[in-house]
Amino acid sequence: MLRLLDVSMVAPARLRTLLTELRGEAGLLADFQCRAQLIDLLRRGEAEHIARALNLPTNGDVYAALRNISLRRGSEREQTLFNLFALVP
Repeated sequence: MLRLLDVSMVAPARLRTLLTELRGEAGLLADFQCRAQLIDLLRRGEAEHIARALNLPTNGDVYAALRNISLRRGSEREQTLFNLFALVP
């Protein structure tokens, strides 16, 4: 099915719209696997900022530290992460 998509429909902006319409921005951030993929797209400075805001020890690999955090629903850490992206869980 993906191979049959119109090339104009697979532009990054269109894909972003599709994803957010299917899952919602908060839903993407709340999902462990989606969040891990999104973290890999961050610039290093952005990743470091988020890790500092979450008081997350990075042990030299900020991306791994962010990918591996578990967020309990309603936790302070979850709220902080969502606030950084101006989202409501």
